[in-house]
Amino acid sequence: MSTLLSPMDQGKICNIKTHYRKRILTNISSQMEEKKCPTPIKLLDAIRNLSQVANINATFEGHINVDCDVITTDKPSDENILESVQEISDEYEEESADIVKPLPTYGQRSSSVAGLRICLEMNTNVPNTVFTSLNVLENYIAEKKWKNVLQTKITHYYK
Repeated sequence: MSTLLSPMDQGKICNIKTHYRKRILTNISSQMEEKKCPTPIKLLDAIRNLSQVANINATFEGHINVDCDVITTDKPSDENILESVQEISDEYEEESADIVKPLPTYGQRSSSVAGLRICLEMNTNVPNTVFTSLNVLENYIAEKKWKNVLQTKITHYYK
């Protein structure tokens, strides 16, 4: 084993650092959206974030296609506005017939998974696969939450 890092190792380290920083900034922006003061990062939080980042399977194709699903905005045409209003009214008519319990918000989903993680950490002899599954679940929730978010200015949070 050599003390020199190969380019492959350097790439993995850079990738882990990038994803770790992304998770930290995502958590901070989530807290700001919920009108909470960002909490300092504790050692346990850092270990959890690093554990989740280490389980991310990033591929070259994933890096190439990272911006494929980014939503861009454009001025809607009159036809688009009319279609969206008609779709909303159709959905409203369908929903008024069947009152359905609303889905939990992404923040509520994340809090539920965090509570489950804390509960499992307090138990002994919990297999590592359970924590790996929790990491996958948290990554899925975070991906769904931030997939359709439009970028805003930092001044938006400080009014």
